[in-house]
Amino acid sequence: MITIGLIVASLVAIMFGAPALVGPARGARARRTAARTQQNTAREHQKQAALAEQRRIDQLWRADPDLAGLGEWLSYEYQMRKPLDQDVQEAKRLLDQREEKVRHHTAEHGGSEHVPGGHRILVLAGLALFLVVFSLGIALDYLIFRGLHPGSVLLPFGLACLAVFGITIGSILFLGIRRHRLLPDSVSPYIQRVFMVGGALLATAVAVYMTTIAPNRSAPAGELAINKALSHLHADQTAVPRASKQVIDLDNQAVAQARADLAHAEAVDRLSAGILAVLEIPLAEAAVLGGELLMLDVARRRRETARQAHQDATDALAQADARFSNALVGILIAHGHDEDVVHQIRRRLGNLGAAWGGGGQRVLPAGPPPPAPPGGGAPGGGAPGGGGAPGGGRRNPAPAGTPGPAPAGMPAAAPAAPAAPAAPIVHIDPAAAPAGPPTGSPNGAAPGTTAPLAQLPPDEQDQTA
Repeated sequence: MITIGLIVASLVAIMFGAPALVGPARGARARRTAARTQQNTAREHQKQAALAEQRRIDQLWRADPDLAGLGEWLSYEYQMRKPLDQDVQEAKRLLDQREEKVRHHTAEHGGSEHVPGGHRILVLAGLALFLVVFSLGIALDYLIFRGLHPGSVLLPFGLACLAVFGITIGSILFLGIRRHRLLPDSVSPYIQRVFMVGGALLATAVAVYMTTIAPNRSAPAGELAINKALSHLHADQTAVPRASKQVIDLDNQAVAQARADLAHAEAVDRLSAGILAVLEIPLAEAAVLGGELLMLDVARRRRETARQAHQDATDALAQADARFSNALVGILIAHGHDEDVVHQIRRRLGNLGAAWGGGGQRVLPAGPPPPAPPGGGAPGGGAPGGGGAPGGGRRNPAPAGTPGPAPAGMPAAAPAAPAAPAAPIVHIDPAAAPAGPPTGSPNGAAPGTTAPLAQLPPDEQDQTA
């Protein structure tokens, strides 16, 4: 019974519910159809708008190539060429700084960058020897001051560094204060001699002082050995029973030997300190010369690096100009014009600069030079077999009395804030354009082709053309 009831209830629900679902289902299907139709209509409108825009741009390039080219030129000038030009200027500024550094270091070597091989070897050998003597001097002076201050480490090391640097600075002041221009040129010769004498006194005083206190390096160990020998002697003399005379004599010999060893060690310390100080005084000058030579080499290498960077930036700018010029000429030729239109575009640039500048002299913005005629044709020659523009394209002659384009290489200033041209901008991409002239026909363009102005999906291309 339950099963029969469920079956009956299902049949009743289907009988009364199915007709009620037909309306919503039809409404949903109608809405989907309307949405699909709307999408197709919008897509068709977009396609038609893109085709209309393509035809309008193509017509503009054919009817007013100078106006269309003006927008391309301004777009390239302020969006692509300006950053490249800034890179060139920055590289030039860095190169000038590096060259000034080289000139400064060269002036200290007699005004010539060439350093003889013998002089280089001698100076660098002196620098290496100075570093060895300098390190030995710090180590020896540290041991000397360690004898004076046995309970510390940093204090003896600091005093040792002060002593060695004192001898070095004094030697440099005495031997090279004029050669290395350590004082301004306005300082009188008397003041220079005062500094020279002061440097000599500083180096001599530190050297004499270190030689005087040099025995402190061996004094602690020598005195310890002497005290140990004396303690043995005293123990043998006071022993009960008293030690034999032979033992006492051996103890006395040990004390004498310890004192002799201490005296010999003190003499060696004085001699070592004196020799290191005497060697450090002349080697300090060699160290300065070697350091200047190394700085000159580093400055020259950095200058060459900056020069290469400047050349790379200049080449990148020239390549971008060439690619843009070739791309622009290719579009002009594809639309039935020749290279004379480039001069008309430059005249428009001059007029635009004059308008923003309030009149007066026409100023052309810095931009790529006029491209060479593709295929070896002369400017203004047009297509072979005719004196005008191929294909009957219209040219806009310059107004009467307007000067021609600025000569190549003339420095030019860009307008302060160029207005956006009325013509649509195609945005020629120099990076995607070939570096050489267009090929394919005597004028450089493929027969019957036009420049790609607006890109459409392959399935939406106009099939009626």
